[in-house]
Amino acid sequence: MGSGATWRAKENAAATVLSLAAVHSYRRRLGRNQRVVEMVLLLVRTGPSSTKKDALSALLCLSGERENVGKLVEAGAAEAALSAISEEEIAVAVLASLAKRGGAAAIVNIDGAVARLVAELRRGTDWSRECAAAALVLLCRRMGAGVVAQVMSVSGVEWTIMGADGHRHEPRAAKGRLARQGMSAVGRRHRRRRRGANYGMPHLRRHTAGRGSLVNPHHARLHSFIHRSS
Repeated sequence: MGSGATWRAKENAAATVLSLAAVHSYRRRLGRNQRVVEMVLLLVRTGPSSTKKDALSALLCLSGERENVGKLVEAGAAEAALSAISEEEIAVAVLASLAKRGGAAAIVNIDGAVARLVAELRRGTDWSRECAAAALVLLCRRMGAGVVAQVMSVSGVEWTIMGADGHRHEPRAAKGRLARQGMSAVGRRHRRRRRGANYGMPHLRRHTAGRGSLVNPHHARLHSFIHRSS
């Protein structure tokens, strides 16, 4: 990936990493190789569209292993994925995967990250909107009231989350209801702690009705890593 003479050669190298990372044992070994991680992220940051897509797909696979997430975050995976949101929908899936497996704090600490995920709910593709909603729910659940406040401070966010203006938006509306329930539950927990009450976290429903709800038929193999527990 680093020494390829052309972008096509680098793209092929990224595709090879993607294929290997689909195998659990290889995924962990690749994640331990700092050079591989750095080169994948370099292609995400600097590659043309097709190369960037393969590199993001490889990054999504690597992030499916919890052990890899710390190294990916240290290398700047959250920043690289966030910078690619406007170009590739897979970038949003990468952020959701990182948030699920220990990278939530790194995402929240990036200036404007929450606002950009909310913006993706407005302008993204169907799949990227689903992934953005999943990422926001994960961030709220893991980081608490501070992130909830960031989300709710974005102008018009409730209308954006709900998006229920007709039959074609029913899946999105269902996602919005679950997202808002998750945010509300975190907020209630925070308020109870401040009052000194010894309440447990209310049960949060999963942000999807089933594993298939994030599925884009063209990305089924890739996005399954978001849901798979390490």
